[in-house]
Amino acid sequence: MLFPVQIVLLYFEKVDGVDGYNIYRRTDDTAWLKAGSVSKDAEFFEDKLVPGGKEYYYCAVPFIGNSESQKVSTENSVYYIKAPQNVKATNTKEAIEVTWDVVSGASGYCVYRKTNDNDNLVLVASVSAGEELKYIDTNVEISEIYSYVVQALSNKGTSFYSEESPATMRITCVTNVSAERTVEGIYVKWRNHKFAESYIVCRAENGNWKRIGETGEIDFTDTTVESGKIYSYSVIPVVEEFEGGIAEDEIVEIKYIAPPTITKATNYKATVKVEWTSVAGAEKYKLQRVTVNSEGENVGSYKTIKTLSASETSYKDTDLVAGRTYRYRAFAVWGEDECAVPASFKHTFLKVPEISSLSNAYGGIKVSWKSVKNAEKYSIMRKESGGDWKTIKTLSSSKNSYVDKTTKNGVKYYYAVKAIKGDSISYYETKSFKYFGSPKATVTNKTSAITVTWDKISGAKSYYVYRKAPGETSWKRIAIVTKNIYTDSNVKNGKIYKYTVKAYNGSIFSGYNTSGWTIKRLSAPKLKSITNATSGVTIKWLKVTGASKYIVMRKVKGSSKWEEIKTTTSLSFTDKTAKAGKIYTYTVKAGYGDYRSIYIADGLKIKRMSRPTLESVKSSKSGITFKWNEVTGASGYLVYRKTGSGEWAQIAKVTGATTTSYLDKTAKKGKTYYYSVRAYSGSYKSAYNTTGLKIKDKY
Repeated sequence: MLFPVQIVLLYFEKVDGVDGYNIYRRTDDTAWLKAGSVSKDAEFFEDKLVPGGKEYYYCAVPFIGNSESQKVSTENSVYYIKAPQNVKATNTKEAIEVTWDVVSGASGYCVYRKTNDNDNLVLVASVSAGEELKYIDTNVEISEIYSYVVQALSNKGTSFYSEESPATMRITCVTNVSAERTVEGIYVKWRNHKFAESYIVCRAENGNWKRIGETGEIDFTDTTVESGKIYSYSVIPVVEEFEGGIAEDEIVEIKYIAPPTITKATNYKATVKVEWTSVAGAEKYKLQRVTVNSEGENVGSYKTIKTLSASETSYKDTDLVAGRTYRYRAFAVWGEDECAVPASFKHTFLKVPEISSLSNAYGGIKVSWKSVKNAEKYSIMRKESGGDWKTIKTLSSSKNSYVDKTTKNGVKYYYAVKAIKGDSISYYETKSFKYFGSPKATVTNKTSAITVTWDKISGAKSYYVYRKAPGETSWKRIAIVTKNIYTDSNVKNGKIYKYTVKAYNGSIFSGYNTSGWTIKRLSAPKLKSITNATSGVTIKWLKVTGASKYIVMRKVKGSSKWEEIKTTTSLSFTDKTAKAGKIYTYTVKAGYGDYRSIYIADGLKIKRMSRPTLESVKSSKSGITFKWNEVTGASGYLVYRKTGSGEWAQIAKVTGATTTSYLDKTAKKGKTYYYSVRAYSGSYKSAYNTTGLKIKDKY
């Protein structure tokens, strides 16, 4: 409810025939000042601009048009004092506190109260101007709604009533407010208020209060705090739309100290360096440690291992057992207070893997190291002089050696090995080694030996050749040579041999292939014969000891390239793909699994000619006429004859490829003959029909 505004009401007698009235005002110290004008029908004048706290004189001067009568002083005066402003009613722990702004010239104040269901103002207190401008109203009921009005007093009069204060429900304050530091911020809690529907959490920094949150719970975490600052907290209960007050003795003050975060723990040769974040406001740090078992559980309780100044944010822990896992945590401390329990950091102290040796291995450098207790894996690192470390391999903890096969001959490399368990990594030591390349060999069968050849190794002065003969389990050196070839003649056909080679530079051996290169000694098959058969070219050879198969090869005249045309277990093969009239060379390799013998490079040469087809044989007075078909590639024909069970005998040589008949004048009357023919070209001969054509000479 609003009471009348702060004004002076001036009443005066009316004068007939005027247009209106000008109102003037003065004090004992000032001249007349026009305060305003009213019409001729006005019954009073409201002076709204009058300053309070002084005695004023007024007069009303009639005017017609622009003319007015003489100003007349009056013996009647009024003392005007302003009504109090900014009246507030606030809940405190035991009462409602009413406050207002000071009124100039006031000698005291009257405080009035009314309830929500009764508009009647009740005087509840008088307050002297010399006292604090507030009134503590203890005569109030819980959950009752009140509002207040204040009137200023002076020895010459009173003000109008103030505007009514906002309605206030009497609500008791929240009690048992407490605060504690947490990892997230400051945790505030309080006793549950019987009537509160929610709570407003307030925070003050340097005396300036602000609302930071509202909750329906009886606790609240302030996550907006900064480490090193002091904060005050209070809680206001809310019932319906009304708010309770702040109890002075329920305000809690606390300095926030953020918990440090351990950022990393680094293994060195005999220590672990623990590092954490700096915390504003900390006067010192307290580092604690506890042992962790294999199940990940703490063994015993945390113990403080070191207290450090605020300027120190790292510590090297030396009292450690290799392979053991620990948990660390760091506390920030201020006076007797410290931060909340911080998060822990688990770390395993791993011993440095000692590189036991660097040596030349076949194809690279072999790195060997001593096993580290509780390591889960190893990281092998390498660099060249002036270069950066690079991880080249990660192995399980069951391994303690590795052959680096990405090396180059004559280059010096630096190696290091780190042990790893989870996120924990050991320190490392560095060793260097200059790689001396390993020969890569090839073994082949020769005519009566096995030849071993290998790539040349830069810097090698000699090579050591080793062999394992059948029945031998260890390598035996069989030669020292300066060239990259060795022929072993001390071998037996059909036996399997292994060879390997080391390079030597006068002070160090290279690595070598421990498996070696294997070969079965197989001699080249001896070629027995090559003939034109009815269906192709037939080549025959002798058996090779130890061979399980044979590879037949062929090349056509004019080509230097052999092609493998057949693999067989037989000792002969007929090439049915040979083309008539073409000259071929054939040879054979012996084989056993992947092993191959050498072959006779000259091979056996032949011209493919088909067997002539026998057409007819006739007897006449001049003799027996024998005919056949023409053969491609032939330069002539050889005519054969036999009797009954006799042997075939050549009886004529016919020149010219197109001459395909022969007259036998030597045949005797009454005798039975058989005739056949074969084509020839130089020394090459075709096959012939061994049955021939039969005829009895009649003449």
